[in-house]
Amino acid sequence: MSQSEIDNFQANYPNCTEIYGNVTIKWGNINNLNGLNVLTSIGGYLLIEGNDDLITLSGLNNLTSIGESLVICYNPALTSLSALSNLNYIGDGLGIYGNDIGLIFNPCTRSNQFISSRYLVQVGSF
Repeated sequence: MSQSEIDNFQANYPNCTEIYGNVTIKWGNINNLNGLNVLTSIGGYLLIEGNDDLITLSGLNNLTSIGESLVICYNPALTSLSALSNLNYIGDGLGIYGNDIGLIFNPCTRSNQFISSRYLVQVGSF
């Protein structure tokens, strides 16, 4: 998905709040995700990779469910996951690495949890 596709998402897909397939935002000149702010659900995976100018995930604030995996990697300017605070379901795996954001290691479950999603109910196996 390019910055132009993100910016024009609502005009190109009016009333679309759910994507039944996968969403890949990869190796582009992406600097914001604001055009995706109507999305509440992605049926497949969400991959956000290699976007040097992406500082936040603002625009994904209304996303509550990802049917498969969420992978956020190699976005060197990314400093926050707070836009994912409404995300409460990830059906498969969660991978967050190569960004400038922190993870909390939970020694009780021996798993990584990302700081900003206090209400994440379930993450499937990874």
